Amino acid sequence: MTGNPNMADGVALFHTATHGNLVGTGTVLSTASTDNVRVAMARQATGGGPLNIRLAHIITPVGLEGAARVVANSEFEVGASTKNNTVPNTMRGLFDVISDARLDTASATAWYGAADAGVTDTIEVSYLDGNHTPTLEQQGGWEVDGVEFKVRIDAGVAPLDYRSLQKNPGA
Repeated sequence: MTGNPNMADGVALFHTATHGNLVGTGTVLSTASTDNVRVAMARQATGGGPLNIRLAHIITPVGLEGAARVVANSEFEVGASTKNNTVPNTMRGLFDVISDARLDTASATAWYGAADAGVTDTIEVSYLDGNHTPTLEQQGGWEVDGVEFKVRIDAGVAPLDYRSLQKNPGA
C-alpha cells in the first residue's frame, strides 16, 4: 500500500482523478474524515451504477491507532470544535481498527480505509505452491550445544481492486 503500485489500468493504486480513492488534502482522523472515506467507497461506480462498497477497516500506523480507536468507539462525534459535544458519533461501531508499525516508517500521518475482504476484492495474499504454513528446518549444533532453526514462508501480496481501498494522506 505504501509503494502505491500501478494497477492493471496503468494508474497508481491510489489516484485522485482516475480512481477517486485518494483524498486530495489530508485530514486528521475524525468522525467527519472517516465518514468521507465511507461515502467515497460506497460511491465507487462501474458501468454507471454505484457499487455500494462498505467500509470495514481503518488501517493506520501504530502512532494513530489510539486516535482511530477513539473514532471507532466514541459515543460522541470526534473532532468537533466544542468541548462539551453532544452530537452522536455516526461512525461508532462501523469499522475495525488495524495498525501496523511498518506504516509508521512510510508515513506517520497517512491512514487507509478498506472493505471487508470476504465481501469485496481488496488485497490478495498468495503462497508458493499453495503452502500456507511456514517451512521449519532445524539443525543440531556441532560446535556449540543447541539447535538452530530456520523458518521460511514464501508469500506474495497484491492489490486486487482500487475501489475497495481509500487513502487519506493525513495532516
